[in-house]
Amino acid sequence: MSTQERRTLAQFTKVELRKAAGDHLPVVDEMFDGVFANMYLHHAPELLATIKEMARTLKPNGALCTTNLDTHDHEWQREQIADL
Repeated sequence: MSTQERRTLAQFTKVELRKAAGDHLPVVDEMFDGVFANMYLHHAPELLATIKEMARTLKPNGALCTTNLDTHDHEWQREQIADL
């Protein structure tokens, strides 16, 4: 985690950052009330596996919210920022 991330979140005592592959999250089943993925899914190598993994972490009646508002159709975006 970067110094900037630590600084930005220092005021929030109930926030924990974890870095992981989207299709293998290091948390137990049904842990969260909500899962939010902003502009991430177009970076996921296995889209369905990633969505299923997010759903696995939700409590019953939890909310899954994803946003992916733009298409990236340039080769440099695939090469430089891992767009799939």
